[in-house]
Amino acid sequence: MFTFLPEEECRILCADGKNPNEAKERLAWEVTALIHSKDEADKALAGAKAAFGSGSGGGDKSSMPQAQAARSRFEAGYNVVDLFCDTGLVPTKSEARRLVQQGGAFVSDKSGELVNIGDPAVMIGSDRLNSDGELIIRAGKKRYLLILVK
Repeated sequence: MFTFLPEEECRILCADGKNPNEAKERLAWEVTALIHSKDEADKALAGAKAAFGSGSGGGDKSSMPQAQAARSRFEAGYNVVDLFCDTGLVPTKSEARRLVQQGGAFVSDKSGELVNIGDPAVMIGSDRLNSDGELIIRAGKKRYLLILVK
């Protein structure tokens, strides 16, 4: 393991019974701080917690990748395939359709909980937007996007 952390701290992070994700998070922060800066590492950590954390205590959503969409699209019903493609989370409609059919497309509900969408014909309505007019979409396990609806 390559790190400048003291050996004792590495032992504590890797001790039996410890959550391995804590060690991954700490080491990722250390590498990002080393390569970029501590400020950038803090921003990346906040974005990761917002995207991958559970519930509302997940982190700073402003650090997540973002896209904008018109409220009128959601009021009329925004097709899930079009949403994933138009926002740039996937490059083509065929890839978006395949993602949905294979169970890799997720859209947040009003509470912020990500829900799997398995049908390419599903329409995403404004009822899914949170109180700030936002929606989170996820493609696969690690590609997230915060949609700011204007």
